[in-house]
Amino acid sequence: MEKSPVETPPVDAAAVDAAAVDAAAVDAAAVDAAAVDAAAVDAAAVDAAAVDTAKVTPAKPNIAYDDFAKIDMRIATILSAEKVEKSNKLLKLTLDTGIDRRTVLSGIAQHYTPEEIVGKQVCVLVNLLPRKMMGIESQGMILMAENLDGSLVFVQPEKKAENGSAIS
Repeated sequence: MEKSPVETPPVDAAAVDAAAVDAAAVDAAAVDAAAVDAAAVDAAAVDAAAVDTAKVTPAKPNIAYDDFAKIDMRIATILSAEKVEKSNKLLKLTLDTGIDRRTVLSGIAQHYTPEEIVGKQVCVLVNLLPRKMMGIESQGMILMAENLDGSLVFVQPEKKAENGSAIS
């Protein structure tokens, strides 16, 4: 008697592909879960590295938008800078505001030398009432950021901007 060959049922290629896709989906899910866990760890690290808010100056009281809208801040370039006689804090700056050239006194002499700031673009409050200090009239205010260690940093545009550009 002759043995009949055993027939192998046909392989369903779609089922095999589906199984491969399911395996890939499981692997992708594991990778996604690992990425989410890594993101959670990164977020925790950021939270742990957050600035101690006890050292930061508290926020001032809220103001109405109409009060904020009165402020006129512009981009200006420092044309010249010199120390103010008999003051260890003040520098006398001549600014090109795009509107005019004006003198602004700034209490930054302990942080910057006149030579290192000439040519810098800065943000300036141009509609502050003039004020006399050390016998010199200041016609605005340079915006500075104060770090937790007391050092000062200019608030300035990221790229060169036209003098007189309004800051909003």
